[in-house]
Amino acid sequence: MHAPATALLAALLLLAGDGNVLLTRKGEKFEGTVSREGADYVVQTVTGPRRIPEADVALVFDNLREVLQKADDRFREAKRLFEEAKAMDEANPVRNQKLSLAVEIAQGSVATYQLLQPHYGNSSGGVIPSTIQVMMQFIRICRGAATSDVSVAGGAGKSGVVALDDAVFAFTPPPRTDRAWALADELGPGLVAAAQDLGHPDATRRLEAVRRLTHPPSALHLPALLKLLEAEKDPAVLQALSEGLAFMDSGALLKSLGWVKKEPDAARRALVFSIVRAAGDRPAFDFLLDWFEDAPTRPCSRAAARRRRRLTASACTSSGNSPASRSRT
Repeated sequence: MHAPATALLAALLLLAGDGNVLLTRKGEKFEGTVSREGADYVVQTVTGPRRIPEADVALVFDNLREVLQKADDRFREAKRLFEEAKAMDEANPVRNQKLSLAVEIAQGSVATYQLLQPHYGNSSGGVIPSTIQVMMQFIRICRGAATSDVSVAGGAGKSGVVALDDAVFAFTPPPRTDRAWALADELGPGLVAAAQDLGHPDATRRLEAVRRLTHPPSALHLPALLKLLEAEKDPAVLQALSEGLAFMDSGALLKSLGWVKKEPDAARRALVFSIVRAAGDRPAFDFLLDWFEDAPTRPCSRAAARRRRRLTASACTSSGNSPASRSRT
């Protein structure tokens, strides 16, 4: 396997930003100062502190280079074990032990790269996906070598085939009962009542309604959720909206967020910024670029805006979609 290129590491380190990065087993990414409080990790994000149970945390790092280097070092160790095993006789039991250990170590490296791929794969120039492919091919080779025919000592005179008794399978179906197969309620029971609670004066009722309509996301109620986002004041409800709207279709979502470009409240701008950033697709990229260029209120500090301008300009130039070319078209 080839080592990660210097250009790849530089690009990924720029995208990693300042501070710590926490990746969950579900694939979520949180950036900010990370600390431990009991059995939980606490991340100071732009929308406030987030508490994640230790069992849900997959990776925490502040230096992406070290994470990649450790994964590559483990893979090199797996290849060394494979070469040692290949040099042994197939009848040697230590051979399969070394191959099994090589597979286990390589799988750990694959797991690290797979955690990073959703967040840094698009900016790696295809290196992360190809690296995963090489590692998976190596694991298949190890397993193939470990499951090769085992030599039998001469004169044993016994076949390696074991005769199995015929199995008898019996199944008695349960008695048939009459069931009403017509769906009487709306798809997803309780959605209509939850939508009505979006305007309830009790913040707890609004919070439960937001969670009900966003997990799983109900696209039918997206306009009502966006209307609530513009007027909501309760921090817990806003946090739930930020997390839930990120799962909605970005095309319909971004068309209704133009008001944020003139929003005077910095906290609400930061909240919308986190929603758009979580979308992570090209429409979200264009929305942020236009926001940085045209809006009188910026979603983050001037220094952060300048840093992101450089990143977005570089990405646009490489894809032939620079701001200059856009203005000419």
